[in-house]
Amino acid sequence: MATIAEATVAPREMVRYFGEGAKAGKECELAYNTTFMAAIWDAIATKDVRLLRKSMGRLPAKPLGTTWITYLRCHDDIKLEFNDQDIYSIGFDAQRHRAFLKNFYTGKYKKSTAKGAVFSNNPKTDDIRLSGTLAALAGLEHAVQLGNDLEKDLACRRIAMMHAVILAYGGLPMLYYGDELGSMNDYTYVQEDDKAYDNRWMHRPIMNWKAAEKRNDPESVQGYIFNSLKQNFERIFTNTALRLVNGCKWW
Repeated sequence: MATIAEATVAPREMVRYFGEGAKAGKECELAYNTTFMAAIWDAIATKDVRLLRKSMGRLPAKPLGTTWITYLRCHDDIKLEFNDQDIYSIGFDAQRHRAFLKNFYTGKYKKSTAKGAVFSNNPKTDDIRLSGTLAALAGLEHAVQLGNDLEKDLACRRIAMMHAVILAYGGLPMLYYGDELGSMNDYTYVQEDDKAYDNRWMHRPIMNWKAAEKRNDPESVQGYIFNSLKQNFERIFTNTALRLVNGCKWW
């Protein structure tokens, strides 16, 4: 059995959940790598990995016997929060950069194909929390609605790349249900009084088992995403096993 720290705080605070001093690595074994998750989404929007590299460089060492959960989203909102100095250090204005991310992932930026929604916004820092499935935020929902095959192909490749990144980083990769099939936002939540006030329900759809069957069709969106994920998983973890057999250190 392992204990998970479900917290979304700055990296220097995150490692404290693993335990400190004599309790290092004994208070919990797993924690969400929120820094990595947010930085991936930033890189997708900007097509620039500098903030990702800067943010991950600030991640403190974790205690022996613990590891990160690497993920792209979960049942809650996506928290895009960055250190101001990290943003300034790569030549971006912090306030304008946050405004860009908000506009990009809600589809208000003219070149954006994302279809997310702001769950909450910090008026002091302009840090945002987003709602939306992986497919919606990565542009696949927009492409399918337009019937644009080129954009659809690009979005599927984008999703495959993002999955490959969390698989390759090390730790325990986590997928939220439906993302392995390219599930779209579910907007029917607004029709239910007990859900309408919370737009996070748009990325908590009832599992579409008919769509899931399409994972066996390599020509379908579901088939492409599912099989690319499966292939990346097999490739990465086969290489990991070989490294362990050969006595190399890993993770």
